[in-house]
Amino acid sequence: MEMILGQRILRSLLSVLVVFTIAHFAVIGQTSDSSVAELVAKMDKHLSDGVKDGFSGAIVVVKNGKTLLHKGYGHADCKRQKRVSPDMVFDIGSLTKHITSVAILKLQAQGKLKIDDAFSLYLDAVPEDKAGITILQLMSHTSGFQDVFGDDEDYVTKEWLVKKAMESKLRFKPGVPGDIEDTYSNVGYGLLGAIIEKVSGTTYEDYVYKNVLKPAGLKHTGYFKPKFGKGQIVCGFRDDKPWGSVKDFYGKTEPSWNLIAAGGMLSTVSELDRWFRAVIDNKILPKPETEIYLDRVARKGSTGRRTLSPSGDNNIFSSLYVNYVDDGLSLVYFTSNNRFSVEKGFPRKLFPEFNKLLPAK
Repeated sequence: MEMILGQRILRSLLSVLVVFTIAHFAVIGQTSDSSVAELVAKMDKHLSDGVKDGFSGAIVVVKNGKTLLHKGYGHADCKRQKRVSPDMVFDIGSLTKHITSVAILKLQAQGKLKIDDAFSLYLDAVPEDKAGITILQLMSHTSGFQDVFGDDEDYVTKEWLVKKAMESKLRFKPGVPGDIEDTYSNVGYGLLGAIIEKVSGTTYEDYVYKNVLKPAGLKHTGYFKPKFGKGQIVCGFRDDKPWGSVKDFYGKTEPSWNLIAAGGMLSTVSELDRWFRAVIDNKILPKPETEIYLDRVARKGSTGRRTLSPSGDNNIFSSLYVNYVDDGLSLVYFTSNNRFSVEKGFPRKLFPEFNKLLPAK
């Protein structure tokens, strides 16, 4: 449960981080090539300086299709003998939920479901108190379902998760959170994964790979589908002690359904950036579904700039994606050491320089 508590704290922190980034918009000006190099060097220095204190991770910064910074830092293996390269694979945590959301919207575009449908149309034995919950409410964390039924490492089947969810007591009336401060539900995303399997007639990962990841050209993103090479998956560190890889806790053929569709997917910084850009550019979804996705997750600041800033955390691995949608500027930050998580604020010092890469408005 310690891992889940970290996710809850992180969600609160990220709202502060978004405000922090947007607050600098008014003073941003056009940057020259030399000043871009200087800004990127300062970002690189911040991460490089962290290595001596135990930082391990990777970053990519892309502006208008040009990669400005793509680098790994610190140790990649549990024995601390191998350095991180930027093409190594990290646990992306709850950024997995965005992949699941796009998969649901892809099924809508294919005419196989509607997000306003009651999810009981697609799963069996849904009790009366839950029968009216919509797919959109599962996606938007307004279903009333509890957050989790155990830890990420606890292996449970899809059938167990669905049965447990149907038997559980809702935290609030669906669609009406009231004064509930944190409505977040990993369980809701597990149910979305079950719906994807029921509607598509295949496994969650097979559907996502063929319809959501492959169209973006991704080769190193997923649970089991990619054939990750030996040493390609980074070792995680909790309080500087080796923890291992999330894949160490997967089952033989699939992860626990405490993870599937909700978290624990593996990717690289560049592939994750490529995937989000493909979504924004309507390469995964038709434009109407793309707009539904962006309307749900993109925030608009006082200047009118739309910002994506989702994150993931399992109290070992931490990830952050930031994309100024209308300006072609994005950043992906991964760390495999919990002391340098987004929750603890380590990447915040990147943003004074990162924001200056934006054009004036």
